[in-house]
Amino acid sequence: MSAPGTVQDTGVCIAPDKQDPIFGPFPQADTSTTRKYGGAGLGLTISQQLVELMGGQLGLERTVGQGSTFHFSVRLTQGLVSTKGPPVPPQTPRGMKMLIVDDNATNRDILIDLLQTCQM
Repeated sequence: MSAPGTVQDTGVCIAPDKQDPIFGPFPQADTSTTRKYGGAGLGLTISQQLVELMGGQLGLERTVGQGSTFHFSVRLTQGLVSTKGPPVPPQTPRGMKMLIVDDNATNRDILIDLLQTCQM
Protein backbone atom coordinates (compact mmCIF):
# COMPACT_ATOMS: atom_id res chain seq x y z
CA MET A 1 0.00 0.00 0.00
CA SER A 2 1.26 3.54 -0.62
CA ALA A 3 1.72 5.83 2.34
CA PRO A 4 1.94 9.48 1.29
CA GLY A 5 3.16 12.03 3.79
CA THR A 6 3.15 15.80 3.61
CA VAL A 7 4.77 18.51 5.68
CA GLN A 8 3.98 22.18 5.07
CA ASP A 9 5.53 25.34 6.43
CA THR A 10 4.61 28.98 6.10
CA GLY A 11 8.16 30.32 6.10
CA VAL A 12 9.89 32.44 3.50
CA CYS A 13 10.12 29.52 1.06
CA ILE A 14 13.11 27.92 -0.57
CA ALA A 15 14.24 29.84 -3.62
CA PRO A 16 14.38 27.78 -6.82
CA ASP A 17 18.18 28.14 -7.07
CA LYS A 18 18.56 26.76 -3.52
CA GLN A 19 16.26 23.74 -3.95
CA ASP A 20 18.82 21.12 -5.03
CA PRO A 21 21.54 21.98 -2.47
CA ILE A 22 19.22 21.79 0.57
CA PHE A 23 18.98 18.02 0.24
CA GLY A 24 22.76 17.66 0.65
CA PRO A 25 24.45 17.42 4.05
CA PHE A 26 24.63 20.61 6.12
CA PRO A 27 23.73 23.30 3.55
CA GLN A 28 21.55 26.26 4.34
CA ALA A 29 19.59 28.38 1.91
CA ASP A 30 20.82 31.39 3.92
CA THR A 31 24.46 30.74 4.89
CA SER A 32 25.06 33.96 6.83
CA THR A 33 25.92 33.66 10.51
CA THR A 34 23.12 36.09 11.35
CA ARG A 35 20.39 34.28 9.42
CA LYS A 36 16.86 34.81 10.61
CA TYR A 37 15.77 31.18 10.13
CA GLY A 38 18.11 28.83 11.99
CA GLY A 39 18.74 25.14 11.87
CA ALA A 40 21.64 22.80 11.28
CA GLY A 41 20.56 21.83 7.76
CA LEU A 42 20.37 18.13 8.58
CA GLY A 43 16.61 17.59 8.67
CA LEU A 44 16.03 17.34 4.94
CA THR A 45 19.18 15.31 4.35
CA ILE A 46 18.19 12.77 7.01
CA SER A 47 14.57 12.73 5.80
CA GLN A 48 15.61 12.12 2.21
CA GLN A 49 18.00 9.33 3.19
CA LEU A 50 15.35 7.60 5.32
CA VAL A 51 12.74 7.82 2.58
CA GLU A 52 15.21 6.49 0.00
CA LEU A 53 16.23 3.62 2.31
CA MET A 54 12.54 2.64 2.35
CA GLY A 55 12.47 2.73 -1.46
CA GLY A 56 10.53 5.98 -1.64
CA GLN A 57 10.94 9.50 -2.93
CA LEU A 58 10.92 12.93 -1.27
CA GLY A 59 9.68 15.95 -3.20
CA LEU A 60 9.29 19.68 -2.76
CA GLU A 61 6.76 22.25 -3.94
CA ARG A 62 7.22 25.90 -3.06
CA THR A 63 5.64 29.31 -3.43
CA VAL A 64 8.02 32.18 -2.75
CA GLY A 65 6.80 34.25 0.17
CA GLN A 66 4.22 31.65 1.20
CA GLY A 67 6.20 28.59 2.20
CA SER A 68 7.12 25.10 1.08
CA THR A 69 5.44 21.71 0.97
CA PHE A 70 7.55 18.60 1.31
CA HIS A 71 5.97 15.29 0.39
CA PHE A 72 7.11 11.71 0.34
CA SER A 73 5.80 8.31 -0.57
CA VAL A 74 7.04 4.89 0.44
CA ARG A 75 5.81 1.39 -0.29
CA LEU A 76 4.83 -0.43 2.90
CA THR A 77 3.75 -3.99 3.53
CA GLN A 78 1.62 -5.21 6.38
CA GLY A 79 3.73 -6.57 9.21
CA LEU A 80 3.31 -9.95 10.79
CA VAL A 81 1.43 -10.23 14.06
CA SER A 82 3.20 -12.28 16.70
CA THR A 83 1.21 -15.05 18.33
CA LYS A 84 3.76 -15.36 21.10
CA GLY A 85 3.32 -13.75 24.49
CA PRO A 86 4.95 -10.48 25.55
CA PRO A 87 8.70 -10.20 25.05
CA VAL A 88 10.87 -11.45 27.87
CA PRO A 89 12.71 -8.54 29.47
CA PRO A 90 16.49 -8.81 29.47
CA GLN A 91 18.15 -9.93 32.67
CA THR A 92 19.37 -7.08 34.84
CA PRO A 93 22.52 -7.32 36.91
CA ARG A 94 20.68 -7.23 40.25
CA GLY A 95 22.82 -6.42 43.24
CA MET A 96 25.65 -4.90 41.20
CA LYS A 97 27.20 -1.69 42.37
CA MET A 98 27.08 1.15 39.86
CA LEU A 99 29.08 4.34 39.61
CA ILE A 100 27.06 7.35 38.47
CA VAL A 101 28.97 10.37 37.23
CA ASP A 102 27.14 13.48 36.06
CA ASP A 103 27.67 17.16 36.76
CA ASN A 104 23.93 17.67 37.13
CA ALA A 105 22.36 16.68 40.46
CA THR A 106 18.93 16.12 38.91
CA ASN A 107 20.37 13.70 36.36
CA ARG A 108 22.18 11.83 39.14
CA ASP A 109 18.95 11.55 41.16
CA ILE A 110 17.03 10.21 38.15
CA LEU A 111 19.72 7.63 37.41
CA ILE A 112 19.89 6.56 41.06
CA ASP A 113 16.10 6.06 41.16
CA LEU A 114 16.18 4.10 37.90
CA LEU A 115 18.99 1.83 39.02
CA GLN A 116 17.40 1.25 42.44
CA THR A 117 14.21 0.19 40.65
CA CYS A 118 16.34 -2.42 38.88
CA GLN A 119 17.67 -3.50 42.28
CA MET A 120 21.18 -2.27 41.59
